[in-house]
Amino acid sequence: MLESLHLGPHTKDYFEDLNTEYTTQFVIARDTGERVIVKEPHKCEMWRWFSWSHLQQLQPKLFKPINSLLQLGVTLNELKSHLNSGPTL
Repeated sequence: MLESLHLGPHTKDYFEDLNTEYTTQFVIARDTGERVIVKEPHKCEMWRWFSWSHLQQLQPKLFKPINSLLQLGVTLNELKSHLNSGPTL
């Protein structure tokens, strides 16, 4: 379970194979330590937590909006600041 949900940055990505542009709104939250559950196994094989530095090492293998977020140069401290000041959901 996640708590303290706040709006984070957003990205716009064009998916060539779908000929469609998507806007992804990221949400920043505090982790309560509970295990995540895959609710749509036909769409998502698994959920897995990664450190911010490890995510950067996985580029460009990540989902396109995650790559775009990393390319924005957003830092982990900037994301954490949303927990104290960003709009609450």
